[in-house]
Amino acid sequence: MGVVYEARHVEIGRRAAIKIVAASLAEDPAAVQDFRAEASASAKIGAPNIADVFDFAVLDDGRLMMAMEFVPGRSLRDIHLADGCLPPGRLIGLFRQVCKGLAAAHEAGLVHRDIKPENIMIGEIAGRQDTVKLVDFGIATILGERAVRDAGTPCYMPPECMNAEAIDGRYDIYSVGCVMYEMLTGNPPYVDTSVAAVLHRHMFDPVPALVSEDPTVPHKLVEVIQRCLAKLPEDRYESMAELEAALCEAQIEGKLRTSWDDLPMPAIDPDRQAKLQAKMPTRVAVRGVSGWWLPVLLAFGVAVGGATTRPLLAAVPTFSTFSAASEIEAAVIRVHESAALAYYVYPPVDDPQADTAYRVLIQLEALDSDEAAEAASLLRAELASTLVRLGDETWSKSGGEPFALDFYIQAILFDPMIEPARTLVGMSPGELLALRRKANTGDFSDAELIAVEPLQALAEPTLAGQQAKLEVIRTLRGAQRRASATAQLDMLFVIEPATSGRSNSDVVSDSDVISVSAVAPGSAKTQVRKGPADSLVAEAEVARTGARLWAAKKLYLRALELEPQRVDALEGLGRVYFEQGKYAKAATYYELAVQRSGRDAELRIALGDAYFAKRDYAQALEQYEQAKQHGSRVKAKIRIARVEQRTGG
Repeated sequence: MGVVYEARHVEIGRRAAIKIVAASLAEDPAAVQDFRAEASASAKIGAPNIADVFDFAVLDDGRLMMAMEFVPGRSLRDIHLADGCLPPGRLIGLFRQVCKGLAAAHEAGLVHRDIKPENIMIGEIAGRQDTVKLVDFGIATILGERAVRDAGTPCYMPPECMNAEAIDGRYDIYSVGCVMYEMLTGNPPYVDTSVAAVLHRHMFDPVPALVSEDPTVPHKLVEVIQRCLAKLPEDRYESMAELEAALCEAQIEGKLRTSWDDLPMPAIDPDRQAKLQAKMPTRVAVRGVSGWWLPVLLAFGVAVGGATTRPLLAAVPTFSTFSAASEIEAAVIRVHESAALAYYVYPPVDDPQADTAYRVLIQLEALDSDEAAEAASLLRAELASTLVRLGDETWSKSGGEPFALDFYIQAILFDPMIEPARTLVGMSPGELLALRRKANTGDFSDAELIAVEPLQALAEPTLAGQQAKLEVIRTLRGAQRRASATAQLDMLFVIEPATSGRSNSDVVSDSDVISVSAVAPGSAKTQVRKGPADSLVAEAEVARTGARLWAAKKLYLRALELEPQRVDALEGLGRVYFEQGKYAKAATYYELAVQRSGRDAELRIALGDAYFAKRDYAQALEQYEQAKQHGSRVKAKIRIARVEQRTGG
């Protein structure tokens, strides 16, 4: 339906995939609706195993553009064609990640509806091999909202797609079962000479026996796939968490190890979860042949020459007999445990002496052995990459840039040369040394730890988890946080649309004019909302982020009719007009917002961008300079350089 480009963000250097709808389809309402649905659906999920959507816009020529996470690597289809059938251990490691990604999507009320090998990307991300990213939520729909029957790929479509049945997450479970079947046997469960014949077989043929040439496939894994392929949705697993738990049970039965055994257990009954956890292997015990354990194995005389991978994995010794290796292993575990809690550099304010990944890493490096040094080097690269990823994800959030810079600063502690953190942060050697000393000793003040506490919430893998932790932080620390910091924190919250009986059928024209009464400068941009326009602004923000710009415009204007002092509504109108390419109108509303917010650096950046877009470089430079004075040092510096490059100044 379009073309996809590889691109690089001009400010932070992040690679992206830019999808642009084909010009021939831009006038087709159905194609446009599908494209908007893909952008909106993908942006709602926010999970590590789903490719993020960063931006959505209408181009000057009317075509639609979506910027999404660039996923390096190959599709599962490419891997299958190149390497053949997957060994069961690798399959389980990959599909546990698939389950986690789809669980997050289902939690957000979305069904993928086109799970197939081409839409499962596998690559090395944040230092981890075989990382899964699900792509193309182009036909995902709100659960129960509507049932589209003409979408999907026939080889992986469940029987209910041909019936007038409601569609839920068990649709994806069937598709996952089809893909796992293919990865073990070489072919999907149902193949035929025509689409109609394949669909007929999905509906009426019994589940074919799973016959694999690999004798290590556990019987339990065969049962799991057969249950996924049940004709009736109620006979399949109830959820992706249940399917993932079943995959863990199959792994335990087969005594298999994977490179992803450090994944958290699925969200199932706590007693069952605890039993699974007790029986599952750990990632550290597995890294013998694929990570830093190989030099350790060689150092202790483990013969690996000529041995195949699987027998070697089965023979990995317990390192409790090797005191040096045990010390390294324990340190690596502690680093990963701290990172899992997002204690990368900063400990929690309630336990300032708790382990942090940085402090334990320093202890590991102090062991003064080649094995410890290699382990520490790999951990530094892994943690720095993870922090840069978190910074990139946070940068794109409304109000997220200050917190993104904190992630980048932490990344620099682990790898001073990592980009884009090094360029964006621009720390002096003295500043970096001072932070290193504090990170080493844990000598942070309560105020410092309170200021960075939101980073622990933003490291949560799901949007729901982020919001829950942010709410706790905002509630517990409200009195201890500066007003400006509270305003920044408030901007991170996703505002759900309020229920309203208003119709969206009438469109606001560009000539709509509002009367904005004078308000004292310095009014908070992100105020606690208690006025009558609250629900209107909330709905407008949801409409704008969902690319329904005409609806957002109307709602912002109605809010300003009720409360002319709403800086957030003025800014929202500026964003709407900017996204529509109407830069003069955008500048008008941003100017009003700046007048009423006083010393707001972010608004001045936005106003400068509007001036820059309409080629008023002198005004743009003035606003960027003002923003720099008011605290937006990094963004302003980048933009000032861009103006000077354009004007030759």
